[in-house]
Amino acid sequence: MRTILFYLVAFFALRISAFGLSGAYERMWYWSAYQMEQQYVDAANRKIATSCKSCSFAQFVTWIADAADEDTAKSKFAAYKAQNGKDYVPASVDEGAKWLDDNGITKPMRLFRVIHNVYDVPNVFKEVSKAIGAIYKSKQPDPSHPPFSDAFLARKRVDVIRTAESHLTISLALRTQYDEANVDGTKPVYQGLVRDDNSKILPNGKVVPDCDLKSAIDAIQQEKKVTVSINDYYKAYRAGTLKASGSDATSKDDNHAANIQEVQRAKYRMLGGVCRNE
Repeated sequence: MRTILFYLVAFFALRISAFGLSGAYERMWYWSAYQMEQQYVDAANRKIATSCKSCSFAQFVTWIADAADEDTAKSKFAAYKAQNGKDYVPASVDEGAKWLDDNGITKPMRLFRVIHNVYDVPNVFKEVSKAIGAIYKSKQPDPSHPPFSDAFLARKRVDVIRTAESHLTISLALRTQYDEANVDGTKPVYQGLVRDDNSKILPNGKVVPDCDLKSAIDAIQQEKKVTVSINDYYKAYRAGTLKASGSDATSKDDNHAANIQEVQRAKYRMLGGVCRNE
């Protein structure tokens, strides 16, 4: 197990998380929740971006943007309006996420502006999903209609993307230990024993790189005549002992495993459920 951890810590540099497509879908999730509260909840009892009063999509996204990215977000929306004569309004979750990703509006946000006094992604996921669940229990909106259906779809996309990220982390560790000739810590790899070729293509054309870890393990065991336990790699990931980038931050520092856990729990919370130990 020490050998596994050494390779994970020493070489992992690939990262998509909130600096990519997931960040776009997270914004669409929060926007859907914001719309639900505007429709169903009195102002005094709202939880989502409460300082953003009756905001448009452009105003909402700009409001929660990091301070360093706020001007960039404003300029992208202004450019769209200048060219089209109207504000940008997403026609769907996938279309909106594509527009945000194409325009580079995917970086970390001021999370405390999404949920007051909350500063980490797992707890924002938790509080946003609880707010949606409270609406579902009290108002019983049709879950097949927007914005409720939009919130569910955006959450699902975040789950897919962040889970794929964990697979890529493990695929790099496997490759580094058993297929060093094909190691590349900066992008997915499509040749060798461990291939990141299980990509998902979303309806908006965006590609989510992924690895079929079972196929990778099978290929390694057949070629190298060794026994590999995928559970050891999952345990290392969940324990937060993986290096998330070339910095000193680990996957625990960046909450990677916690992010996935909370986005998966969110599906239950959004239907009014209560998770264990809450």
